[in-house]
Amino acid sequence: MTKAMKIIFTLSILINLVLIGVVGGSFYKHHKKYAHPIPKELSAESRAELEDDMKASREKMRAQFKELKKYHGELRSVVTAEEFDIDAYNESVDRILDTKDEMGKQKAEMMGNILSKLSLEERRKVSERFLKSFTHKYGRKGHKRPPE
Repeated sequence: MTKAMKIIFTLSILINLVLIGVVGGSFYKHHKKYAHPIPKELSAESRAELEDDMKASREKMRAQFKELKKYHGELRSVVTAEEFDIDAYNESVDRILDTKDEMGKQKAEMMGNILSKLSLEERRKVSERFLKSFTHKYGRKGHKRPPE
């Protein structure tokens, strides 16, 4: 290899490493803020209790997510069928909406149970994050607020 080729090859490797670092860093930074819903300011005991409650709640919701995927598949087959069946469509949409509503109620109940176990100071620390989970749609990048 000539000297010029060695330099080009070395620069190419360095540029690739820098790009990998930038992409990896931005991925980490983006997902870091959504990684853990429990503030670090809480006591270790409160954090452990909240983590246990949230883990139990997630386990309950996993089955509902599977159910929701199944209902979405059914809706897709109704929509893409040769002849459109409005009754099947409405039934499928109702099942999806009922499941989502049930999941939302479970989430709210779980949050209420968690908040009831915390002191006033600790509730203030987690309140912002918990309240955002009900309205996160309009607080994230790329989502526009509805007209008022």
